[in-house]
Amino acid sequence: MTKHTRRMHAQIFFPVLSVLMCLLPLLSCGIIGKGSSTPETEGPLWGLTNPESSFTVSLKTDSPTYRAGDLLELEIQSTADAYIMVLNWDSTGELSILFPNAFDRRNRIFSHRAYFFPGRPAKFQFNLGHPGVERFKVIAFSSHDYSEGFIHLFKTELNAGSQPFWRWEGSDIQKTEKRIIGHLHRIDPEEWAEDNIAIGVRE
Repeated sequence: MTKHTRRMHAQIFFPVLSVLMCLLPLLSCGIIGKGSSTPETEGPLWGLTNPESSFTVSLKTDSPTYRAGDLLELEIQSTADAYIMVLNWDSTGELSILFPNAFDRRNRIFSHRAYFFPGRPAKFQFNLGHPGVERFKVIAFSSHDYSEGFIHLFKTELNAGSQPFWRWEGSDIQKTEKRIIGHLHRIDPEEWAEDNIAIGVRE
């Protein structure tokens, strides 16, 4: 290899290396956006999609990254009137159903109108926990009956719990995800939609 060739390789290699080094902090902070996750916490429900839906629902935040302890607000919109559920996998992998909850069980939203979680005005605040990746998924149903069927899956937990949110950890997460997926598979795919988002949480 000539000196000229080595210089050309170096001119190509070091700029590429510089770009990769710039990207690494973003990846480690969890700036991974729509449909992304960390391999160690990703489960079947997170990756579940429904391209056959007759409508769409969207889930947004005002920033891709936050600091631990920051207040979070989610914005949800649907192209049709719908009944929504909001799920969260926190940075430790714990699964919660954030909405509906003990503060507010009225989960109907109207088409093309923004809904905010927590609501405006909110009866409570949602603070982000430990640094890592927080994942959120919204599931929207076209019918109140489908929504009630979903809530009925967790009737026991709702009545027994003292916390505002349904919450699971460890092996119970897998069981809960299977229950939710089983319920969705029993519904006409045109009658429900979903969206998800992942955000990074820094110290």
